[in-house]
Amino acid sequence: MRLLEVDERHSNILDAIHGGVTLAMIDVGMFAAACLIVGPAMIGGVTLELTNQFIGAGRIGEPLDVV
Repeated sequence: MRLLEVDERHSNILDAIHGGVTLAMIDVGMFAAACLIVGPAMIGGVTLELTNQFIGAGRIGEPLDVV
């Protein structure tokens, strides 16, 4: 999954991609993967817990990928 248009709307005070945007992408990516595996039974599923440790910042102007 790829967020193509990463611009100032997605930035934090340091002009990097805001952590909340990154976490939202991770959450949607996990749901998309679960939908591919489980199928229609995943409709209505919710994230109960999501833990993440950041190791670097995304850059404004570069696509953000979830693999």
